[in-house]
Amino acid sequence: MIFTDTFFPANDGVVTSIINSTRILAQKGHKFIIIAPDYNNKKRIKLHPNIKIVRIKSMALPNYKEYRFVLPNYRKCLKVAESFKPDIIHIETYAVLGLLGAKVANKLKIPLIGTYHTIVAEFTKYFSPISLLGLDKLFNTGGGNKPGEREPMTKKFAWFITLNLFNKCKEVIVPSKAIKRELEKRGLNKKIIVVSNGVNLSLFTSKKNYSPKLRKIVHVGRISYEKNVDQTIKAFALISEKYPLLNYEIIGSGPAVDSLKELVLNLKLENKVAFRGLVPHNNLPEHYKKSDLFITASTMETQGLVILEAMASGLPIIGVDAYAVPDSVKNNINGFIVKKSDIESMAKKMEEFIKNPSLLKKLGKNSVKISKEHEIKKCTLEMEKVYINLIKNE
Repeated sequence: MIFTDTFFPANDGVVTSIINSTRILAQKGHKFIIIAPDYNNKKRIKLHPNIKIVRIKSMALPNYKEYRFVLPNYRKCLKVAESFKPDIIHIETYAVLGLLGAKVANKLKIPLIGTYHTIVAEFTKYFSPISLLGLDKLFNTGGGNKPGEREPMTKKFAWFITLNLFNKCKEVIVPSKAIKRELEKRGLNKKIIVVSNGVNLSLFTSKKNYSPKLRKIVHVGRISYEKNVDQTIKAFALISEKYPLLNYEIIGSGPAVDSLKELVLNLKLENKVAFRGLVPHNNLPEHYKKSDLFITASTMETQGLVILEAMASGLPIIGVDAYAVPDSVKNNINGFIVKKSDIESMAKKMEEFIKNPSLLKKLGKNSVKISKEHEIKKCTLEMEKVYINLIKNE
């Protein structure tokens, strides 16, 4: 039984990971119930006859429509669990449904396991009173605010709540070694197992033809303030005039989109920076294949599934030295790592691909090799072993 506060029709790494892994395991005969928010629309998804999705009423956050506040319907969750009789309860969230999942597991004496997908302390901005009332836009200066910077006590409290929840688990799954180290440093005292979220390499196949020149840079992912997309735009602006054929494509949606569009207008880049909005996951491979380079300034990746997908597509990566990004992006091997918030260095690394276009193919090919370590079926079978061992040891 899986509890998650984000699921289809939301579109992010957590959703993709849950869909991929449960579908593969369902094909092997395992049965799942996924407890997820109701998004108040008619969009539904059928994954497999062995997977049932139960929706809990929820409300959109005023400042972040893609995310929901789930109404804590413990009685419904408990009733579903009593009927389903799961061997394991797996929480893939730190929010309401994670708390309810832990409570149900404790009540019914069912082994509890958790996956730590997201650095929750970086989301404190969205839960401040001003943000929850939807008034944050009145004070938004346009693309550079990092949530929690001026609220260290809020971040500490977020860590306290998160660790208290995940310390109730028998074991905790993390998608990267960097996050394992971070949780140990923060005080998680449970067994931590590293299992990559995995990439569907049959969907994201490597480029066949590399451009002789860098022409298109791409960013894919949630467009929220903690992703620091504004820094990538500012870096692009530093070299844009010098290289008039260079373009930047931004794919995704989120609360920072309007401020980023305003930033683009202020920098006079509206003809060179394109916002594509939310693109269906199955359509992403075509966007990667038409691009030459993937860039991110995010400082809160627990793995960065879109980074792995770009790598599987044969793109070199520019990223920052934060959390799990250096676990996937090896400096001078499949891309470049720059210091956090170092916009000038990011621009210089973009320019390096322009001055040495052979790097696009060389580093892109290395990206493909590294991505094969994260093949989805391999990673899901590792997760299956974790489930089986947990049951055996009960």
